[in-house]
Amino acid sequence: MFNFRNLYGSGLTESIPSLCRGLVNAGVETDVYAPRARPEWASEKFTMHVHPTVPGFASLGWSPRMHSAIRQMATNCGLIHSHEIWTLPGHYASRVARKADVPCVISPRGTLSVVARSYSGWKKRLMWRWLRERDVMSATCLHATAEHEREDIRALGYEGPIAVIPNAVPMPLQKPEREHRKLRRLVYLARIHPIKGTQVLVDLWRNLATEFPDWELDIAGVDDGGHVAKLKAHAAKLKLKRITFSGPRFGEEKSRFLFSADLYCLPTTSDNFAITVGEALAHQLPVVTTKATPWEGVVTHRCGWWEEPNSEAVGRALRQAMAKSHDELEEMGLRGKHWVSNDFGINPLGQRMSDLYQWLIFGGEAPHFISFS
Repeated sequence: MFNFRNLYGSGLTESIPSLCRGLVNAGVETDVYAPRARPEWASEKFTMHVHPTVPGFASLGWSPRMHSAIRQMATNCGLIHSHEIWTLPGHYASRVARKADVPCVISPRGTLSVVARSYSGWKKRLMWRWLRERDVMSATCLHATAEHEREDIRALGYEGPIAVIPNAVPMPLQKPEREHRKLRRLVYLARIHPIKGTQVLVDLWRNLATEFPDWELDIAGVDDGGHVAKLKAHAAKLKLKRITFSGPRFGEEKSRFLFSADLYCLPTTSDNFAITVGEALAHQLPVVTTKATPWEGVVTHRCGWWEEPNSEAVGRALRQAMAKSHDELEEMGLRGKHWVSNDFGINPLGQRMSDLYQWLIFGGEAPHFISFS
C-alpha cells in the first residue's frame, strides 16, 4: 500500500505511478492513497483511493478521511510504503504502520538533503521534532534512489536498512516525424522553483541568446510558489529574446514537447533523482545537468554533461552542447535512450522493489541492494 501527497508536476507524480506499474507486473497488489489523482490513472491496474485535504490545509496535507481509510486498510495489507516527509499523510502512514505492526518503508525523495531542508526551514524543523523524526528513525526500511541520498539519510542518524533502488523511467512511443522549425530548441521541464536552478538558466540565457541566435529557450513546468511571475519579470527586465514560459506539460503533451526539442537542461542545486533527466533521455534528448543529481552516467554513456551546480559550469556545458551540430546531438540522444531503456525499465525496478517487500515481510537473505552502513 502506498501513501503520498500528490504534487502535480513533481517527480512523485511521475515516478510513483511508474513504480506501481512495475509492482503490478511483478504480481504485487497495489493500492495508492492520495489527495488528488490525474484522470488517466483511473485506467491503471493499481487501485487509487482519493481522499482530499480539508479546505485551506492543502499545504499541510491534513486529511482525516485519508487517515481513517489508511487505518482500515492496514488490517489487510502486508506493508505500507510512504513517499512523503513534510506533510501529514506521511505521518499517517508511519503511525498506522506502527499501531498495526506492519513493515513501513519511507521514500524521502530527496527531501532530507541539507539544501531541501533549508527551504521553509523553521516549519520543517518543527515537523521533524514533533512528528517525523520518530517516524523516520523507527521505519522498517528507508528507500534511497541514489547513493548520495543514502548518505543524506545516514547523516541524519538513521541506523536501519536502506534500499538503494533508482526510479523507473517510462519509455515513450516511437519518435514522431518532427515538424520543420527555423530555430533549434533548448528546453527545461521540471517544477519551477529556485532549488531547480531556473534563475540560473534565465540569467545564462542573456548571453547564450546572443551567442547562439539560431536557438530558443522554452521553460515548462508547474509554478511552485509563484516563481514563474518573478522569472518573467526578470526576463523582461533583461530584455531577453526567444524565451518562453509555456506552463505545465503532462502525458502526451509532455512527450510531444520533449520530442520537439534538441537539448534539455536541468541546472538544479538539489535533487534526489531528477526523473525529468531520465524522461529527456528516453525521448532521445542529450542533457545538461548538475552533480546535484545522480546522473553521472550521462558522461559514461556519452549522452550529456554532468557539471558542478553553479552558473559558470552549467554555462560552459551549454555552450559546448549548443555548438554541436544537429547530427551530433541526435547521436548523443540515441545513446541516452538506449541506456535508459536498458537500465531504468519499469519491470526490472518494480521487481526489485517487490523483492524488498518480500524480504521485509517474510525475512531471509537481504537483497543485494540493501545497505546496512
